[in-house]
Amino acid sequence: MLRRLIFCLIVFCFVSVVFASEPIIYTVEYRPKPAFPPALNLVFDSEYKGFTNVYVVTDNWYYASRERAASVNADAFIIPGGSTSDVPFYDGSLDSYVELLKNPGMPTIGFCAGLQFLCMAQGGICANRSGEHGNETATIFEWDEIFHNCPNPYTDRAAHNWSIVDMPEQFRNYAATRTCWVTFIKHVTMPLYGSQLHIESMSDPNTGGPAIISNFRNVIMERKFHGIAEAVRIPGEPGKVRLSWWQAKTDSDVVYQVFHSTTPEINFTNPTFETSALEAEISGLEPDVFHYFAVRASCAAFIDSNVAVYPVKPDGHKEIIFQNGLSINGTEYDNCEAAVIREQYPDYNYGKSGSTGTGELYWWNSGLIKFNNLHTWLSGKKIIGGKLTFIFVGGVGSQTNSTHVADISVYRILKPWNEGVGFGTNTAGNGEVTWNSAQHNSLPWEVPGCQGATDRFAVPIFSHTLKGDGSGISFDGTINLPANLLQTWVNYPDSNCGVIYEKFDTYPHDQYFYFEDNENEWFMNRPRLTVYYIDEEPSVVQRRNQHVAQKTIDLFPNYPNPFNNSTTIPFQNNEYQTVKLTIYNINGKTIRTLKKEKMAKGFNMVNWNGLDDFGNEVSSGVYLAVLTAGREKLVRRMLLLK
Repeated sequence: MLRRLIFCLIVFCFVSVVFASEPIIYTVEYRPKPAFPPALNLVFDSEYKGFTNVYVVTDNWYYASRERAASVNADAFIIPGGSTSDVPFYDGSLDSYVELLKNPGMPTIGFCAGLQFLCMAQGGICANRSGEHGNETATIFEWDEIFHNCPNPYTDRAAHNWSIVDMPEQFRNYAATRTCWVTFIKHVTMPLYGSQLHIESMSDPNTGGPAIISNFRNVIMERKFHGIAEAVRIPGEPGKVRLSWWQAKTDSDVVYQVFHSTTPEINFTNPTFETSALEAEISGLEPDVFHYFAVRASCAAFIDSNVAVYPVKPDGHKEIIFQNGLSINGTEYDNCEAAVIREQYPDYNYGKSGSTGTGELYWWNSGLIKFNNLHTWLSGKKIIGGKLTFIFVGGVGSQTNSTHVADISVYRILKPWNEGVGFGTNTAGNGEVTWNSAQHNSLPWEVPGCQGATDRFAVPIFSHTLKGDGSGISFDGTINLPANLLQTWVNYPDSNCGVIYEKFDTYPHDQYFYFEDNENEWFMNRPRLTVYYIDEEPSVVQRRNQHVAQKTIDLFPNYPNPFNNSTTIPFQNNEYQTVKLTIYNINGKTIRTLKKEKMAKGFNMVNWNGLDDFGNEVSSGVYLAVLTAGREKLVRRMLLLK
């Protein structure tokens, strides 16, 4: 009996050593929900998706959670490929899986649909776009340590019709193919990665898989600490930020050092404070500027040296998403009226004027988006910004090249929505244009609309050029909307409350580029409006010298961003004063002075064409748009890609 007990102890110790010597991978399978949670069994695999000699624990995605992954002491979370075309994220059945994707607590990498799930869990939009099948070549345009020894460009297998069209702000895109912009992503601070290409297949001689997966296993997974996991503003509480981080992988007592700065350059010699907890709340911050935070771990076993910096603007804003099929405070929103732009369904589209003439638009080249009843949720709120995501399909295909160009513009509508008399067919009367649209899940209906260029604002809210060779593929269908436009839609609910899309292209056939408003139950294919607001408008800001000053300028995000030809920089001037808009490079050198003059109160948009003050083209890289008026100074980062 004693001999058998000694033998069992020896076997147990041997197995424990084996288990501890190789990484444990936690993953999921996309199968129907079983009646009971599956057992979490460790299975040795000598070659699992490019990872050699690992233990794999496979969970059902309906039961997957951070707690279950932690129960097997997993070293990494691998999100496999699958299908996102009908994922039930939003019926509540996958809540634990969504929470796991939001903050896994361990290094994570997803392949194909894995990238999409990672973004969708954070509110990103995935939609039917130009598909990729077979080997595709990706170009890395921003470097990260995970690409060490990776060829650039690299080639790997693609097998997807869906892609991310609105990436969450806490992720950054590092690589793109000719067809797909969001091809390789990383969280701003955490080791959360996603590859749209199947780098785990490693079928091409120029594959990036071996280098990327090796760096993930041997560098990323080996780290004891990774820095800040989340830095979030507190809605309704300006000046307050909540920080959290993953526990350091050590048995020693750990002190976490928290660093704070109002610039991206942090002095790591003097922490703001130290704590043994895994989260902290910081109050009293200036709400209208970005703050930068970092966390390091210190203990007897090691001293962490990561420099991952998380930016956050603690303005206390809240947000509401308007999208047909999405619940707002328990009430399903179903008031978006979208004109679909597809040649095969003309009754759903924008009609052309019966007579010919300049400024008239063919129905396959334009469309209308309107969101109704915004005042129901936003009356009495101060809107500070918003964005609109619409879905387009195509743009780059096997039959397109650099000669195929699509110029896309989005305009504010001037005339009332219900102007004119409508017709029951897609053909408009002489001299009149008709909006033909489809109300969701009902018969077609009509809304008379714009008569070409005379009914829209002269200057577009947004413009972009996309070519059939992949130039300009960075445009994902998301545009920023000025706060004053959204406020008008709320204050005057009987106005047009919409925008018009115009597209002029030289594509070989319209099937290669069209807007979409899919009528299926998966609402993610429908236009989405996100509005940022605060409950009360702060008319004054208390400065450090105790003087009260009114904010006189606002600098909004440029669009497009990144850009490869030109970009538009919108700003608001709130009083008659001298305003200066200057472009600097990342080293602080003046590149271009775009505006320096006394300006009246109002909303302005200035274009920068990528030239310096001497008319020379500047190189690709990060540039700063700096708006100044008196003692006020606002800064926006822009990325130029050529």
